[in-house]
Amino acid sequence: MRKKTLQTIILITLATGEWFALIAQFILLMQTKSAPRGELIIRFFSYFTLLSNLLIAVSSTAILFFPNRRPGCWFLKPQVATALSVYIIIVGLVYNIVLRPLWDPQGLQKTVDELLHTVLPILFILYWTWFVPKKELQYSSFPGMLVFPIVYIIYTMARGAATDFYPYPFLDVTQQGWPATLVSIVLLSAFFIGLSLLMIFIGKKIARS
Repeated sequence: MRKKTLQTIILITLATGEWFALIAQFILLMQTKSAPRGELIIRFFSYFTLLSNLLIAVSSTAILFFPNRRPGCWFLKPQVATALSVYIIIVGLVYNIVLRPLWDPQGLQKTVDELLHTVLPILFILYWTWFVPKKELQYSSFPGMLVFPIVYIIYTMARGAATDFYPYPFLDVTQQGWPATLVSIVLLSAFFIGLSLLMIFIGKKIARS
């Protein structure tokens, strides 16, 4: 199979899988009726998991349909693809190590969870490994990779203080207090920094091989 054909197949699978999982998760959340509809919509866009997967959905769709236009060209940049790989790796690791033991989804929710936290993250890392050009990767790209998670943490903690809604238990000040929450934020920050530098290192290593 030609490399270009395989790349297209993976991008189609990513785009299809991401949009299916995101739309299904949105419907499932709306069906809970656990809060007013407007609040549920805001909560949907308050999960790092869903935002990261949404970025990959938009990325794969843009590369498929607009590879030579601004959206596709932007997502084709190695530093952008590498940043997305960092985000989605953290999504997978945090869920499978920290959050998976805390609940047992059933039916469609289980399928959606596996897609968003395991199957699609692995597929995107394969795409990054095989198809993203890495010769232009530089350590100077590292600060830009942290903008999204920094903004996310600030938004999450500010909105949580105003509404008492925190999307993840390790960020929930109302349940564990500020000291434990600050420890979680510091650990997550170190994880983001370390993984970002590691992915740049791996990318440069692959480019030289």
